[in-house]
Amino acid sequence: SVLDQGLTNISSGVKPLVGISATSLVIQIGQIWRVKIRWADSENTVEERPAVIVGWSQFSNRDDQIILVSSITSHGGGGTSRLGEIKIPNPDKYTLTPNSHIRARQITSIHPNLLSPANGPIGTLDQTLTIETLTEISKMFTVTGFVKVR
Repeated sequence: SVLDQGLTNISSGVKPLVGISATSLVIQIGQIWRVKIRWADSENTVEERPAVIVGWSQFSNRDDQIILVSSITSHGGGGTSRLGEIKIPNPDKYTLTPNSHIRARQITSIHPNLLSPANGPIGTLDQTLTIETLTEISKMFTVTGFVKVR
């Protein structure tokens, strides 16, 4: 299952990414990076925001190096958790805005070049919060059937 794969990735550690500006970069599930990503509700709005690494794609013997992230939001600094979001209990530990939440059901793929090796991650979630995030993500893959989206 997706959750089992995520837990295996947590316990196995890290993924090396090679060839980013002639520098190797090592990522880990649960790390928080600042990345440029699109807003979920606007295909034209891109901004730099914190995001949690929740996985990466690995197809065949050669990895395509696409990283999967869930963005972090504070809903303007005063929002409460919405469906599929997880409140970060100590956002100041990661230099995040108060009332920050992981948008676990909004997964985005990014290329490794969108990570800045010079800046590095701004922190790594503890294992409990990482597992809670992966559990919330796994709910999207347990649904069967069809849904009308428009």
